[in-house]
Formats: sequence, C-alpha cells, structure tokens
Amino acid sequence: MDLVTATDLEVCSFLASRIREERKKKGYSQTIMAKKSGIPLRTYKRIELTGNGSIQNLIVILRVLERIRAVEILFSQTKKISRPSIVERVHKIAESKQNTAKKPSA
Repeated sequence: MDLVTATDLEVCSFLASRIREERKKKGYSQTIMAKKSGIPLRTYKRIELTGNGSIQNLIVILRVLERIRAVEILFSQTKKISRPSIVERVHKIAESKQNTAKKPSA
C-alpha cells in the first residue's frame, strides 16, 4: 500500500491490519490483548477492525506487542549531513592545485 496516496481511512485500516497480524504472531486472542493492554474488549475490537482509537491506546498496544520502537523509528531525527559551501570547495581545489604545483618532479 502506498501510504502517501492512501486516504486517512485506508491508513487506519492498514494500521489495524498490522496490529491484528502482530497480535496473531504473538499468539494472543483479542481478549488477551484487551486484558494485557487494559483496554476494554469492545474498544480493542473496534481498533483492530477500523483502526479508530486514541494515540494512547495505540501506544499501549505497541508496548504489549513489544513494537514500541516503531514509534521511535517513525519519528526518528535524521542527522543533517554537513556539506562544504561552493566557496569552500573552490578554495580546496585551489589549494590542491597549489600543492600539486609545488611538488618537485621525479
């Protein structure tokens, strides 16, 4: 699924299906998930069916599924790569040419 072009409802449905898949991988029933997460069973079923729920419920579910690191990955801060300016690059090239010109020939 292309999440960029998906509607909000499609993204919610995608998240719901991923939660369901992860729950099943753990071998948990919906009842067990609801108890472990402290979410009422009816609410948990709705989340898994529609993806409609609070961010707090999503966090609790991710913790139970041992997938909370997904949030960190989702909102990770990329390191800005420092690149020399055009002026710095020109100076470096000029210095390199000067150093090459100063080397005696063998």
